[in-house]
Amino acid sequence: MKKNNENPIILLGFQRSGTTVFAHKLSEAFDVDNGLFSVNGKLMYYLQRWLTMKDIDYRHLRVDEILFSLKRRVPGGIGIERYLYQVEKVLREVAIDVAEGYQGNELELGRRIVSESYKGFTRWGDKYNEYLQIFSYLNNVVPDAKYILMFRDPYDVASSVMEWEGDRPWRPLSVPGNLTKWVSWHSEAIEQITALSKERYLVVEYQRLCEGIENDRLSNFIGIEIAPYLKELVPRRKRVEHPRLTEEVKEVWDKLQRIN
Repeated sequence: MKKNNENPIILLGFQRSGTTVFAHKLSEAFDVDNGLFSVNGKLMYYLQRWLTMKDIDYRHLRVDEILFSLKRRVPGGIGIERYLYQVEKVLREVAIDVAEGYQGNELELGRRIVSESYKGFTRWGDKYNEYLQIFSYLNNVVPDAKYILMFRDPYDVASSVMEWEGDRPWRPLSVPGNLTKWVSWHSEAIEQITALSKERYLVVEYQRLCEGIENDRLSNFIGIEIAPYLKELVPRRKRVEHPRLTEEVKEVWDKLQRIN
């Protein structure tokens, strides 16, 4: 198994694809040697939305809005309190620098914020579903990151989304709506991720993860023996065949299967 704690690990995936449960397992594994895997850390998503050259030019970086959003649904994972403390510290420092006339650009500032937010951890990683929408930004702000793209049967995803409880006004309420959204989130991301060198990405099906089939590949990719942390991971739905996939959904599903 290749040892590697130099590269951040970013976990990507559509909602209800198993990313959250897997992220918590990664959090346990990273914590063993003082690493941190944040579950829904969200920071880079907010930076992409809130940190622009216009904000810098106006000397008015709304880090209070970012901090409010982070605390509205607090990220998870072992050691998250330390992460949140460091995030707040660097955001407040950066806001002052911008107000005083920071002369760099938003990419340099984003790299500084991310680097200092995870400072002191032997290794780090993060999961947030919406990262799948901003892959180009991630690749620029964390240029040494490695990516795990997790995917799940689109019909299982649709069923799980529609059964989901809680306040999620953005979720589709029909199977066709969910399948169309599933396609839109994966299509561009597949092309962007597979354009990287093979050493920087891994594509994993959730069902195969639960069956233990991906343990060796994941361990080599992450640099941690992952099998002990996945013993209790089981799929909630039985694998079924879906011969009536629409052409659009089938095309994306087949691509994911091939690069898997």
